[in-house]
Amino acid sequence: MPSPVLALRADMDALGHIIDGVACARHTCGHNGYSSVVLTAAQELLAEVAVKRGRLKILFQPVEELGAGALVMVEGGALSQQCWRHQFGA
Repeated sequence: MPSPVLALRADMDALGHIIDGVACARHTCGHNGYSSVVLTAAQELLAEVAVKRGRLKILFQPVEELGAGALVMVEGGALSQQCWRHQFGA
């Protein structure tokens, strides 16, 4: 049996905008903040040796704004063959 996995997940994507007549994508909905929180939490967990057995996995889920991010993660294999003990998301 594989060792347990603690996963931290954050949404990350960009929204389409038109600025000065030019189409572009910008991170304007707070997901960059979620990513920062997850990275800081992971850093603290590792610094405190809070994950004593198993692994810590950090997941960044794309395409959240379109509602397809979870499917992209599953189809891409990010969740395959895992023995999830806990998963937390921002």
